Amino acid sequence: MAAALREFGPDHTKTLSARMRRAEARGQAGAFWEAAKELRDVLDAECRDGGPLAVRAVKARARLAHWQVADGRPEEALALTEELLTLQLDALPHASEAVLDTRSRIADLRIATGDARGAVEGLRTVLTAVVAGAGAGKRLAATRRRLAHALEAVGDMADAAEQWELLAAGYDQVPDGARAATARQQAERLRSRLGGTPGGGLSATTSPTPPSASASGSGSLSASGSHVPSPPAALPARTDPAAAFWATAEPGSPAVLKSLGSLTQGRVDDEVLSEVERLVDRWRTALGEDAPAVLTARTYLAEALGQAGDRAAAAEELTGVVEALLEAVPSAPTKLYAARRRLAHWQESAGDYEGAAATVTAALDAQSEHAGPLHPVVLSLRARLADIRMHAGDPAAAASEYRVLIAATTRTKGAGSAAVLALQRRLASALIAAGRSGEAVETLRGALTARSAGGVQDEAGSAALRSLAFALLADADVSGSLAAFREMWRRQEEHRGPTHPETLAALRALAYAEHDAGEFDAAIGHAAELLERRRSVLHEDHPDTRAVAEVLDAWRASRDSDLARRKRRSKGGRKGGAR
Repeated sequence: MAAALREFGPDHTKTLSARMRRAEARGQAGAFWEAAKELRDVLDAECRDGGPLAVRAVKARARLAHWQVADGRPEEALALTEELLTLQLDALPHASEAVLDTRSRIADLRIATGDARGAVEGLRTVLTAVVAGAGAGKRLAATRRRLAHALEAVGDMADAAEQWELLAAGYDQVPDGARAATARQQAERLRSRLGGTPGGGLSATTSPTPPSASASGSGSLSASGSHVPSPPAALPARTDPAAAFWATAEPGSPAVLKSLGSLTQGRVDDEVLSEVERLVDRWRTALGEDAPAVLTARTYLAEALGQAGDRAAAAEELTGVVEALLEAVPSAPTKLYAARRRLAHWQESAGDYEGAAATVTAALDAQSEHAGPLHPVVLSLRARLADIRMHAGDPAAAASEYRVLIAATTRTKGAGSAAVLALQRRLASALIAAGRSGEAVETLRGALTARSAGGVQDEAGSAALRSLAFALLADADVSGSLAAFREMWRRQEEHRGPTHPETLAALRALAYAEHDAGEFDAAIGHAAELLERRRSVLHEDHPDTRAVAEVLDAWRASRDSDLARRKRRSKGGRKGGAR
């Protein structure tokens, strides 16, 4: 690298390539901090030379985010990658390969930062674009797999099971029997967790999306989707030579900070945690309470406390970090933003929803002032605030936030966009939880009207129809709910054909809804039709074929008793109540 620097200068392509190689070598050797520092300089140089969307600049950004995640700084990697998406959306088609790649990386990073619900929404956007485009291939499978994992993280096991089933059906068409079996096995496990029998039923994929679900998590995926080098799950005990290194290393040492960053990759035992606390105290004495290295170390200490189970202590430590960063000169807005997001995460995990909402609101105000109300980071924070309101049991406040978010997203993407439709679904969930199911129905009907006005009928629209069906049920409109299920099936049949996996999923949902509504003959007829279609694309002994056959046999066997029970209830209702 030195030779290239002397011969060509610091910003020459060959010099920057050499620096990229040096950064990779340092990262592979475990020096994540140093790799990220080197790549930050390379990225700045590449942006000056060819602009932020040049191939070399995009690659440098991706590698920087990779090593930031490895160093325990996924929040910084997320902000860095969201910045790239903003630039791409201004210059590239929104369904281009580059934009979809970046959206997928952002979803991985949201999982790593504990924002699984945000990952779900991002991946639904990617999936809609992929299905509308090629609709097949490795990207479709990879996106479905990512989405299924994210849905599991937010607790939406019904939708997760459906995604695993669709993934299995896709592998059947390749064919790839081993992967199809693995995906189908995961779907069966999720059905069991929902209370059904493995392979048993239609209900697992037709239950409504929960109005709220807590999302937490950490990840070891880099921004590029590859696995980062595995750091130790916990730092060494005090008798380890590394502990002696901490005690003797110069305060503020980047090598020590790098090792502290690995704390976020796994649980920390009490002895190690005590050692880290002593290290932070020594650095405070040597460098000062508000020294940048001390604040970074305190951020890592907070993560260690949270991973060890003391979420309240993690939030308290990060509160101090945020207060110090607010007074820092010069200011460090990126670090402040990352610290606030982690503070909100641990506050919410500790049950301090009011504190988490206040933290996110402060970050939202700062980012709005800096980037404007329509910036992707600002919209992400507002969605985070709405989710916190839902988790706190205040769906009315969440609904208010979703309305603001919908208005802003409508301005940037249009009233009929998939992003707005997804937000309308979240708003509907909040309204149902607040006891305002009638408003939820009107919200979803208006969203579907706006979507269909553009001539778009896609997976996002089908998902909204499904949400409408359950909203109508919550509003005691059984006939309207069944009509929505029938319309969802009709659309899939028309646009995808009779044996497409999503058409079969819609038919299955309709059959089960009809059975729950007491329309037993219609349910049996549609289940029989589903069985015949399953047989036409899968063999008789296929698990999905057997599952439908078992349900159909059970429904036929109980038909007469089900009809008699319905009749007794109807008579009881006319007399003023069932006995």
